[in-house]
Amino acid sequence: MKRRVVVTGLGAVTPIGNDVESFWNGVKEGKVGIGPITRFDTTGYKATLAAELKDFVAKDRMDPRTARRMEPFSQYAVAAALEAVENSGLKMEEEDPYMVGVIIGSGVGSLQATETNEKKLMEKGPSRVDPLLVPKMMIAHHRKVLYLRDSENCHKITLQSWEATLYRTFSGTSIG
Repeated sequence: MKRRVVVTGLGAVTPIGNDVESFWNGVKEGKVGIGPITRFDTTGYKATLAAELKDFVAKDRMDPRTARRMEPFSQYAVAAALEAVENSGLKMEEEDPYMVGVIIGSGVGSLQATETNEKKLMEKGPSRVDPLLVPKMMIAHHRKVLYLRDSENCHKITLQSWEATLYRTFSGTSIG
């Protein structure tokens, strides 16, 4: 039997819109999400432009306590995934949880957390390093949050982007 993947919902957190509706409106309007870097001082850097998110407030999209324990990249992934689940109209209590899943592709975890805590380690010593550093750096943190929020049996697969291709290849999962 050939298995198929069905996309039932969409979620978006992008430089031109923090949800699907505002993102799509931005696309139709030809909105540009690239602008001057605002998150750090670019003095001495050749690159001064980036596609940063604007006006994203994590506590508006998820539990504030959970949001505080996550790095921004995880907050973006969870917000988009939660929007996709809501957009899908799925009622997990009516679904076979072993036939529902979430795949998130990410190239790397939080370099921001790594850099910040390396600086703390060197300047203030090991006792000042964030005890949640390792979970904050891991891309699997999104999966944990989704697991806690939704059905305990739902498949949650968090992969590096290159791993997603291998997963699809060797699991027999096709798209379309």
